[in-house]
Amino acid sequence: MSTIPDQVQILRHWYRHVADEPLFVDQVSAREINSRNYLVRCGAPSTTPRFVLKEEVIQDEEALGLRLRKIRVYNQCSPNIEILPTLVETDDGTPWVLSGNLLYTLTEFCAGNAYRASSRAVAEAARGLARLHRLLRSTAESLPRASLYEDLSPSEIDTVIKKLHEKSECSRFAEEVEVLIQGDLQIYYEEFDSALMDKEHLEEDNLPRELTHYDFHPANAVFRGDRLAAILDLDSIATDFRMQAVSFSCSRFVETWDIWHFLGAYNQVDPLTVDEIRLYPLFVRREAVRRINWIIRVNILEGRDLWRGELDKHLKSIRQTQQSNMEFNQSDAEILMKMETASRSTGQNEY
Repeated sequence: MSTIPDQVQILRHWYRHVADEPLFVDQVSAREINSRNYLVRCGAPSTTPRFVLKEEVIQDEEALGLRLRKIRVYNQCSPNIEILPTLVETDDGTPWVLSGNLLYTLTEFCAGNAYRASSRAVAEAARGLARLHRLLRSTAESLPRASLYEDLSPSEIDTVIKKLHEKSECSRFAEEVEVLIQGDLQIYYEEFDSALMDKEHLEEDNLPRELTHYDFHPANAVFRGDRLAAILDLDSIATDFRMQAVSFSCSRFVETWDIWHFLGAYNQVDPLTVDEIRLYPLFVRREAVRRINWIIRVNILEGRDLWRGELDKHLKSIRQTQQSNMEFNQSDAEILMKMETASRSTGQNEY
């Protein structure tokens, strides 16, 4: 078990009141891009971790300002909901440490198990997300999502085509990107824009936009048995359509489980509108498309090699929801009946 001196020095200098010697720090095996997470053990290398130290590379002042706003939101929310691990303040009472271009935060470690699909675990995940969204809404904060997720512009599409032809890359990834760029991607863009042209759906009460956790999936959840113990990665918060975040999370937790079961449990805590529920398949596709936008920009326009293997997952998600369009294209009465039935099947709301 290796110890990383730089992280140990951060703990010794800024967190003396909680970091009991000797300290043992190990990087979590994960695919972080601009950040790293470290498990912190105190006393012996075999003990249960006490903390998680997050180290982030800060690109510029704008990125720093946005990240600090997110930390403040987290610090405001975590005392009011037990499924957010506590953010530990430094010896001088600051919730972060800035060292050069590196930003550090320390949270308490939450022990538990990985997600195991079951009716109760699905409902727990949905209710936990609903509780978090209600709390985030109360902050009255608005935060942007990274521009890398936005639809590609015509000039960017032209550049992608040019770069693909210049490289003459013969790979499945390049072939899939070219198919998307040559037409499918634009179809997805237009589908979403067309759906929102309906004035009824533009009403804020029918299709609310608010601060959401847009990346809540099984890897960002800690369970104890079937009980949700923690929601992780609150760096992934941004102001967007509420139903887009709910739809993405539902699509990742339920897999072959009943979608209505997740939506019914969420609805018990944070009621959804009929318009939101009806657009479930569209929002699953929209989130998949946004992540495809990110993959194309980063890998083709920026020339990096990141998350290429996720492209097939997002394309599969699009295909699956196209098959469920009819199930959600029903009258208000039919949708409300499905939600009522689903809510009864999830059991009593304990929150």
